[in-house]
Amino acid sequence: MVTWAVYVLFGDSASSAVQWIAAIAITVVVMGVVAVRCGRDGGFVCAGLATAATTVNGVTWSGWWLAPLALAGIAVGFVLAHRVPSTVVGCCMLAAVCASGLVWDTVAATVAYAAVLPAAAVYSYASSLASDPSALALGVLLPVMCAVFGFSALGRRPSGGFGWGPNDQLLEIQASASVVPASATAVAAAVVASIVAAILAMQTHQQPQSTS
Repeated sequence: MVTWAVYVLFGDSASSAVQWIAAIAITVVVMGVVAVRCGRDGGFVCAGLATAATTVNGVTWSGWWLAPLALAGIAVGFVLAHRVPSTVVGCCMLAAVCASGLVWDTVAATVAYAAVLPAAAVYSYASSLASDPSALALGVLLPVMCAVFGFSALGRRPSGGFGWGPNDQLLEIQASASVVPASATAVAAAVVASIVAAILAMQTHQQPQSTS
């Protein structure tokens, strides 16, 4: 509820940069406190926080080849989680996915979101399966709740040109299939959030399992 209230008050598209960064900071602090109080289940919450941070950017290319990449990433994530589970490593991989937003108009950035993101998210979640239903629900819902990282990011919008609209108004026409990549500040904030999630995951795995 606190996260949602922060988004409504500070994270909408009309917010200033200061308000937007404050919304991220409050969100990370609240989720951090929740994760620590969940004991070992807190790692699952951290996985959700790091996954939520990746909404700061997205796939910039399109094609049939994205589906096989995503499926391969999911499979790899499950296999790695079964053999060498580590929520910390998973969150760090998600931080790298966020950082790819700095070079958004490349094949590498698209691969990061099409293949690495599914692999890292599945790996992070499966490495720290929660036993408490509340922690399980929160970790899964975080990517939706923390839309402040992506939908409200202050970024630059590529232009496809200008044209005349109703009442002879000059309108900016968006380029075909263009996206709105996040600014460097937004990407940096998402990377920091993912790293914080990794650090918290390391701490929570050293705590006793929550019995609540």
